[in-house]
Formats: sequence, C-alpha cells, structure tokens
Amino acid sequence: MSNKGEKELDEKIKKENRSIVQIASRADKVALIKSDGDLTKAVEFLVQVKKKLKEYEEERLTYTKPINESLSKLNAKFKEITVPLKDAERGVKDGILAYKREREEIRLIEEKKLQKKNGNKNIVLTDAIPDIVESKSGEIRARKTWTFEVLEEKTVPRAYMMVDDKKVKEAIRNGERNIKGLKIFQEEDLSTY
Repeated sequence: MSNKGEKELDEKIKKENRSIVQIASRADKVALIKSDGDLTKAVEFLVQVKKKLKEYEEERLTYTKPINESLSKLNAKFKEITVPLKDAERGVKDGILAYKREREEIRLIEEKKLQKKNGNKNIVLTDAIPDIVESKSGEIRARKTWTFEVLEEKTVPRAYMMVDDKKVKEAIRNGERNIKGLKIFQEEDLSTY
C-alpha cells in the first residue's frame, strides 16, 4: 500500500472510529432487555452491528486478499525451489551421522580390545569424530537432543495425551452424544442476519 493509500485509510479509520465508539457505547444499555419492545430494539441493534462488521470485513479483504494471495504464491515458489536443497541437506546430514555412528562403534570395539589386552577398564579412547568439524567456508556442530517414539499408545500416561477438538466436534455434528469422559451439551447462541 502506498503512503497516500495508507494515510487515506488512517483518516477513514479515525473518522469511522468515532461512530463505532458511539455505537459500542450503547451496547450496555441495549443489552438490558426487560420487554418485547426492548428485544426488538436489541435485534435491530445487532443487525446494524453485524452489517457494519460485514462492511469492514469486506473492505479489509480488499487490502489483505491480494497481499495474502501474493504471499502464498511467493511461499509456494520458494518452497518448490528449496525442496531439492533441503533434501540434499538431509541426505548429507544423514550420511555424516551414519559415518559418525560407524566410527563410534569402531572406537568402542577398539577401546574394549585395549582394556582387555591391558587388563584396565579405565582406558578410554577419544571420540573418533569431534562434535565440531570445520571446513573452509563453515562448520557443523553435532549435538544430542532427547526425543521420543510412541511404542504402545495405550500405555502412555494420560497426562501426556490431548483431546482432539476437531474430531470430537465432528463426531458431535454427526450425532454422537455419548463420549466417555466428555460432557456433551448444547449452548445457545444467536446469529444475526
């Protein structure tokens, strides 16, 4: 958006903001419904608020939709072009890690041979490959992180599980009313048209 367009939008927002604040300030009074007449006024108020919200959303989209579409296209293009590089990176990292594991196995075997030969279990050979390996243009650093793999989902303690909101809501929409451990109930809400 150009500076001129941004300034125009800022001015419009300032102007609209005054009327929005006036409308919003009436909400508490309108929400005090004590008669059918008050109910009709509240419905009219909600219809007007909903109409304004729709107008602002449509206007917002005139600014954001082209930007979001452009951003999506750019991200897709860069993702497409970087996939082979990311695959290459992963392949070489896997190769380095495999080599490092292989060298570590050899080191451990040699260490045990030396310990047995000398009758000394305190002999320790240094790492076959250091955790930092340098080249002319950079370096790699090996680091160990803890992670996990699920072996038997049924035995994982409940404290580490999550309820899948999407699946539960879909089941409820499809008519499910009894799901062990959940209270399924109706809440009333209003839609304004």
